[in-house]
Amino acid sequence: MYIKFYLKGNTNDPSQNPRCDPLAFKPNVKMMQKCYYPDSAIPCWGNMPEMLAAEEILREIIEKYNKKPIGWHMASDLRGNAIVIGPDIGYRIKTMMISPSENIGFGTRFEPGNLGASIGSGYHFGFRPVPPELFEKISKENFVTEGVQRIIGKILESDPVPLERIDSEAGGILGGPFLQHPDLRGISKAQQELDEKLRIEVEKEFIRRCPMRASIYR
Repeated sequence: MYIKFYLKGNTNDPSQNPRCDPLAFKPNVKMMQKCYYPDSAIPCWGNMPEMLAAEEILREIIEKYNKKPIGWHMASDLRGNAIVIGPDIGYRIKTMMISPSENIGFGTRFEPGNLGASIGSGYHFGFRPVPPELFEKISKENFVTEGVQRIIGKILESDPVPLERIDSEAGGILGGPFLQHPDLRGISKAQQELDEKLRIEVEKEFIRRCPMRASIYR
């Protein structure tokens, strides 16, 4: 499990975000490259789930999160896969980085059933404002001390809030927790099937955008 801290500032275009970071859609927010790792670390609708660009899926996630920020969980692996479970719906996303500043991604909706229990961390995923004095104290640390762990734990105990409610008085934003999984395909057979459908869409888009590079792997 890990968390992210975000600084106020300008954000990059979401299509340039290889990690499919949901906060990429929040105006005037920039990710600070510092992550902390606290110690506490289904069937689809129909046979052919709708495949959407990852940017569209992430915008929908943010819209739904802002309306109802409690009850979310998120997990990702190092294979470009992410699962986001909301109070009423689940999302599966798959991305492929094609350059340091560009990625290809597709996602789909699915009925999560009890999958949230498999990727839950004990805290609701979301975004929490961090007071300026605490943010400054945390950002100065090069490693996680017991004091920083206590601060992070206290912040995580508070409820996530809609991004639009985090005003300019906040020193920063704590995003997460994010569960890191070795391979999300192994969670269930349904997730394996979704992964295969998404892989096909990502590969088709890769061939369309980069035909010369794609021919090397044929």
